[in-house]
Order: sequence, then structure tokens, then C-alpha cells
Amino acid sequence: MNFGFVGTTEFAASILQDLIENNNRRPQWVITKPDSIAGRGKRLVPPPVKKVAEEHLIKVYQPSKIDTTFLDSFPHHNPQLIIVVAYGLILPKKFLQLPSRCCVNIHTSLLPRWRGASPIERAIQAGDAEIGISLIEITEALDAGPIIMQKRSDLLMGETAEDVTPKLNQMSKDLLNEYLSDPDAWSVAAQKDAEANYADKITKEEVQIDWTQDAATIARHINAFNLHLGAYSWLGETRIKLLKALPTAEHNGNKLPAGSIKLCGSPLATQLKVVCGKGEIEILKLQFPGGAKMHPKQVQGKSPLDGAKQFVNKVLSQS
Repeated sequence: MNFGFVGTTEFAASILQDLIENNNRRPQWVITKPDSIAGRGKRLVPPPVKKVAEEHLIKVYQPSKIDTTFLDSFPHHNPQLIIVVAYGLILPKKFLQLPSRCCVNIHTSLLPRWRGASPIERAIQAGDAEIGISLIEITEALDAGPIIMQKRSDLLMGETAEDVTPKLNQMSKDLLNEYLSDPDAWSVAAQKDAEANYADKITKEEVQIDWTQDAATIARHINAFNLHLGAYSWLGETRIKLLKALPTAEHNGNKLPAGSIKLCGSPLATQLKVVCGKGEIEILKLQFPGGAKMHPKQVQGKSPLDGAKQFVNKVLSQS
């Protein structure tokens, strides 16, 4: 089947690589976002999808937007199908009409549950029981096209965005190759718009932790945002990212204010807990400025928590 591939991120690049190297499916061309400026040296960094395509000598196009000017000169070679994964730019109707079959999109949600930019994070934050992948036909309405196939998996308590993303990536590869093996075998089903929720893009403002919330809500907040921005709080003037947490059975009895730190266990098995508005959480992974991600038992001598006992019952700032 002649097809094109549209995508940008590491998630998309892994799927493209699997198509080419493991399944002998090579797109005629790839469209991805322009190179971005990154790092202190302000150097241009190519998108991950571009790197994979160039490794396999596939023609790459990087328009700042897909508009009439680009499409009028785009040698699309009449594809039967266009596969879109985590691209990040709007696809106009004229582009969606290029393939003889359709444009399909891999979306990391059990649509219509979470449409929009951050479905993985919003599913974890909301406490969903399941996560999954949807393969849909793309329409002009955002993530609202007919569903072709879905794969699902349980979302376990304590799983983070970082934990589930590789699982979703493998599910995407399996789903896509199953579809491409016999595209005519699959019928489509319309989404139920009344069941849709919008997964808003994550903002810097929302990731700060509000310790007055209950333990389960705070743990989900931490686990949802750990892959990109990272949920954070303050220890004095030090901003600390908290990257993995679980609610505990302790309920504090309102003896300590929300945000108080508790160190429990032996020196070799220290548990770092924080009092919440209701209940407590245990911190399983954290990160100090400029440092690596670590478990609390790795902290001694590596951060402002050196000699951590002095911080017992200290309150994290709510600034």
C-alpha cells in the first residue's frame, strides 16, 4: 500500500521505525514539524521523526503549516493512505482529501473519552480505570472521526505518564500493523460526542501541588504530570519536582498541617511522606534542580534533604 506518514515526536518516531524495520512498510514521504531551537547553544534540533526518515533515505517535508501554498507544490504521489501520529499542527480539509482511502490517526485515548492535546495525563489525573489507543479516520473536527480500532489496558494505581507511555506505544504499533495487514476488514463506528471530554494542554501554572487536596487527588496529580513539566512544590527556596507517589493508609488525625513532611522507617528503608488535606502520600520519585530523578532513599548527600531529619514536620511553602 502506498502511504504517507505525518508525525513529530519520539512516540511517532518509534512507530515509524517499527513500520519500516520490523514490518517492511515504507512510506513514500514524511511530513514533520520544522527543526526547533534548543539548548544553551541555541542550535537547531531536528524532530525525532525526521531523524528516522533520513536514516532510511525517505523524503522529508517540514512546512511551518500545511496550507494551500505548501499543498500546491507538494508531490504527494497519490497515496492510498496517510498515517498521522502526534504531529502537532492542524491538517486542512484539502490535505485530508489527498489519499484515495483516508487519513488515519493514532490517538492515545479510548475515544471519545479524552480528545485533545494531553489524553494520557488527563486520564491519570481523573483516575480512569483504563487507558488505551484509538485508530480513527481523521475529520475536520478535533479527534472526533469514526473509530476503526481500539486497544485497551488497565490503568493501575500509582502508574505515571512515564510508566504507561511505552505500553501505549507498543499497543499503537500492534494496532497499526493489524490494521494495515487488511484495511478492508475493519468497519468504522461513529463516536458518541456526548461522552467526550477535552484534554487541555498542560500549563506551567497548574502543575504546582495544592497540599490541601486529598491524598488520592494529589498522587494522581503527581503521577499525571511527571513526564514533561513535572508537578512541584517548595522546600524553603528550593523548587522540587515530585514525580511518582501513592496515597497511604495513614490519615494523620489532623495533627499536622497539610504539606508537612514525615520521615518513616529505618535509615536503610526511609519513607518520605507528606500530609495532605485528607490522608497522606508517599513520595516514590523526586528531582532537585539540576539533579537526576531519584528515590528518596538516594537523596542523602545529593540535595538540600541531606540530613533530612531536620525537615521533619516542616511545611512546604505554598507560594
